[in-house]
Amino acid sequence: MKRLTIPFLVLLGVLAASGTALADHGDVAKPTCADIRFVDFGYATNGVVTGNVTTTESTCKSVTYSIYVIVDPGDPNSAVYTASARGDGTALTQLATTAITDDDNLVCAYATSSRGGQDGTNTVFDYTPNQPGCIELALGGSGSTGFD
Repeated sequence: MKRLTIPFLVLLGVLAASGTALADHGDVAKPTCADIRFVDFGYATNGVVTGNVTTTESTCKSVTYSIYVIVDPGDPNSAVYTASARGDGTALTQLATTAITDDDNLVCAYATSSRGGQDGTNTVFDYTPNQPGCIELALGGSGSTGFD
């Protein structure tokens, strides 16, 4: 578990320094369209990581849904790949990264829902799996997580 926790603490510090606020469920009024209920990740043999993000209700057009893939979770200087999309009114958002280059064929993925403010800040409504955490994926494999 230490292997996965340290990079996320570093990442949280980077996000805080870049104007991103990570909100616990009690800190921010989270719209139900931003409530991530289930994420299904896949790490295809061509190096592309996909994430199917399912929300409690239809997605909001004002909310951004993202997946993040950390190439080497134990390395604070690891490359991080992202894919994001605005909500489109459906309950499923499908995302895919560009092809990832990795020497050990193991990556770690997580998903968020967020909204940017006019002042340049970004409020994260949900982080899946619960922060700090991620789903480890092996090349050619998949992983998923569900929430109540």
